[in-house]
Amino acid sequence: ELQDLGVTKIPSSNKIQKRIENLESEQAATVREKQELQKKQKTLNIIRQNFTALLNAPEMQIPISEKELTL
Repeated sequence: ELQDLGVTKIPSSNKIQKRIENLESEQAATVREKQELQKKQKTLNIIRQNFTALLNAPEMQIPISEKELTL
């Protein structure tokens, strides 16, 4: 009758402990991946800022002396 009502047996404490350990390991891996992605994002943001600064920088003009003009 209990199974008909959807009542199931509680897993053993060993199974629960293994599940907890697996979830903790998965969480640690996810945190590491997030940190690596944040580092990459920071690097890409710096590259983008540098690229934008180069595009917006006034052109470097080399002054031409009168001697060079007469050559």
